[in-house]
Amino acid sequence: MAQAPPPARGFTVLADLIQGIIECACQCSVPRARFADLIQGGGSGANASATPARYSGELIFKLWDRIVRESGDPIVSFRMALVASAKTFGVLGHILPRCATVLDAYRQTERYAALASQGRTCRWCSTERR
Repeated sequence: MAQAPPPARGFTVLADLIQGIIECACQCSVPRARFADLIQGGGSGANASATPARYSGELIFKLWDRIVRESGDPIVSFRMALVASAKTFGVLGHILPRCATVLDAYRQTERYAALASQGRTCRWCSTERR
């Protein structure tokens, strides 16, 4: 099995995404207790608490390796995709239900990504994250 590439320095992921992936894995018969050591106190920043808002980017790779190992299922990702919903992926779960068209969903997702990543200017709303 090929190893995942090492994560870039400073890369973090939302706790909502981690929790969503864990929920999908649990619905596919992976015991929740198998993830406790990965998510306890795994927050980023100086004030990492028991329930952090973000996790180190490295955690997503460790989590996926754990899911594959614990499930013993060669198609666990397919089974998880069947139980996933838009809410599994954090902010997309809030954006998608509020969009009337697919184009609007793409625009709103692009706007969020532009504002959330490195303070780029959003071409749709002409605002910049500071």
